[in-house]
Amino acid sequence: MLGEILTRKGRTHDPSPDDGFAVRLRSDATSDVRLIVDEGDARLECTDQGPGPVVVLDRAARTLVIRGRRPDRRGRFRSTVDQATLARLQSLLSGY
Repeated sequence: MLGEILTRKGRTHDPSPDDGFAVRLRSDATSDVRLIVDEGDARLECTDQGPGPVVVLDRAARTLVIRGRRPDRRGRFRSTVDQATLARLQSLLSGY
């Protein structure tokens, strides 16, 4: 339920609303949080399985990103995703 609420407003900013999407937000010693867009529905889920590129963050930075904010210090956010994927991730999580 919370995953739907956190993505609801961000869906209005989605640059590719008709395209599927999956990105995993990873922090040490905890399950990944996976952002999924599928058939017009966006949601977050805790998982240790599933496809998608990975963004690695410390726990506090992951909480900030999920709530639509950006970490203020370099090194808290490590990613190998391309700029378009990162921009879409930030758009989808921009609304809370």
